[in-house]
Amino acid sequence: MNSRSRDAAPASPGGVVLYAAVSLDGYLAEPDDGLAFLDDIAEAGQTYEDFYAGIDALVMGRRTYDVARSVPEWPYPGLPCVVVTSRQLSAMPDMVMTDDGSDLVGLIEQLRSHGRVWLVGGGVLTRELLAADLVDELDLTVTPHVLGGGVALWGPGSGRHRLVLEQVTEPGAGTVRLRYRRPVA
Repeated sequence: MNSRSRDAAPASPGGVVLYAAVSLDGYLAEPDDGLAFLDDIAEAGQTYEDFYAGIDALVMGRRTYDVARSVPEWPYPGLPCVVVTSRQLSAMPDMVMTDDGSDLVGLIEQLRSHGRVWLVGGGVLTRELLAADLVDELDLTVTPHVLGGGVALWGPGSGRHRLVLEQVTEPGAGTVRLRYRRPVA
């Protein structure tokens, strides 16, 4: 495992962190919401386990929730999770609740009281939280894939942001992990 760090600092103890794997051209998922492009980067997997061990709560959009529910077992047991959606969910796993997203500032303040919050996705919710300056850290694993289309991480409505680079590592399988934080005012 090759690792280079720049200003290596431990992850912040609280706040909202967008932790995601993205293709080199900035896509979170393939056009059909598929994640097959991530299959060949399994050797970088320990990074996920280390990250997840430091998470206290989750927030995600409805499409991301639907993808997570498509697997046999809920992949995020034991953590409070808020799904931002205007539609009713049925048969929700333990500790999963919904919020209509009408007060994202209030929702994020409430979630931050739990500690470190993972913004799991999706693209629309991520853009809304970025535009409202509610994301404290971006922890992105860039994969060696160009998808040419799919679910974009960035897009109209993301806003313009200046970030501070905290760390760069090479976890393996051709990936590069970039950790940025929002500048402290």
